[in-house]
Amino acid sequence: MTKRKFYIVTHVETYERSEEIDFLIENCYGVWTGSGRTEEERENILWARIEKYLGTKLKSLEFEDNKPHALTSYM
Repeated sequence: MTKRKFYIVTHVETYERSEEIDFLIENCYGVWTGSGRTEEERENILWARIEKYLGTKLKSLEFEDNKPHALTSYM
């Protein structure tokens, strides 16, 4: 069974550098989804989707699980 999971992308590093890539990196921080049968498959799909968006290979990718925003969640 395929599961969809949401991730918050917090850091992206590529092998290439340019103003355009830096602009795209700044705009890709935030919530992304990954779908797959396992956590590894979902993370690989997330990695591939961000590479496709940037048009270049990633050097590193950091993310965390989606969570309520501190200013809009209630305790």
